[in-house]
Amino acid sequence: MIHIYIIIAFVLAALLSYFILPRIILISYKKKLFDEIDERKLHTSQIPRLGGAAFPLIVILTLLFVTGIAFLCGNGVGFSVSLPILLEFVFLLCGMMLLFMIGVADDLIGVNYRSKLLGQIVAACFFPLSGLYISSLGGLLNIYEIPPYLGMPMTVFLVVYITNAINLIDGLNGLASGIVSIALIVIGVFFLIQEMWLYAMLSFIVLGLLIPFFYYNVFKQKLFMGDTGSMTLGYMISFLMIHFCLEYPDTGVAADKSTIATVFSVMVVPCFDVIRVVLVRLRNKKSPFQPDRNHIHHKFLLVYHSPQKSMAAILCVALFFIGSNMLLDNYVSPHIMIIYDVVCWMGIHLWLNVRIQQSRTEMAVMTMKKKNCIGANESGEILMAKR
Repeated sequence: MIHIYIIIAFVLAALLSYFILPRIILISYKKKLFDEIDERKLHTSQIPRLGGAAFPLIVILTLLFVTGIAFLCGNGVGFSVSLPILLEFVFLLCGMMLLFMIGVADDLIGVNYRSKLLGQIVAACFFPLSGLYISSLGGLLNIYEIPPYLGMPMTVFLVVYITNAINLIDGLNGLASGIVSIALIVIGVFFLIQEMWLYAMLSFIVLGLLIPFFYYNVFKQKLFMGDTGSMTLGYMISFLMIHFCLEYPDTGVAADKSTIATVFSVMVVPCFDVIRVVLVRLRNKKSPFQPDRNHIHHKFLLVYHSPQKSMAAILCVALFFIGSNMLLDNYVSPHIMIIYDVVCWMGIHLWLNVRIQQSRTEMAVMTMKKKNCIGANESGEILMAKR
């Protein structure tokens, strides 16, 4: 029965998203709530950016409704809603609503990065407050038990880091939602295997609401998720990932280092991209918060000259990291896996840099040929006029 409730939650979230998103589009057009067009944006037409406003509302409605029905039908015992789990989800919803308000304000009138960062830190502090903080790495990096005075600030930092990583990767239609969807499938399956039903249901609820959004965002190109969507998605995915670093009080058993390394590999692309971009900005003596066009999706755009192809290529890169890490998990230690990921990431960017240089050279040659042809035509026309 628990599996049936999870399927119902997934379908209900998808249906709610499918029916709510067109209404958001309609309201946005009536009230003229569009994303600003500037030199950094790829779109040249007016597109609503409040799609993410539906995300936390659908999550809360679906999660509470399905669990309530399960308890009414006498099947709620399987969800094991103990007091620690209840506190985790209560504070998760509090943090989501805080980011929801900040995101809506940013999408409508704009919020400076200091205020957004402060709001993200406050929302991240709700996790340790509920008892959810990194207490073990299962031997990853030779770290086992982590004391609360280290685990709590580590948790806050990681939540803010992942939230901003998802926010910054949201530069192409379907990119952020695609990466998060892939991550949710992997994490949701891990929770199903470990019989953590409530966390599995949350994973598939978020996955369900993202499927219609992906359709409207990529194929219809009528809606953006905005900061409201990217921040709440990052917040929820960090909640699910951090749960793998817990030592569960009832059993005293934590996830092993292989599971933790594999689960965190779902965020390799956005998290590694943030580190690289910040290092490049610091090397160029710029503020790490100053926006630029140096993200991985900008590089792929320079190579493929197509948002759709670039998005698909980056999703393939994300799948490559997840698949290869799962295969390597059977043969090498997680430490070797981390080194492998870093080397592959550097190799991908070296390849991108070479391809970008080749593309620029080809464009320069074509421009010169075009100028020469125009010059030759103009000379011929002058000569004919003289005759």
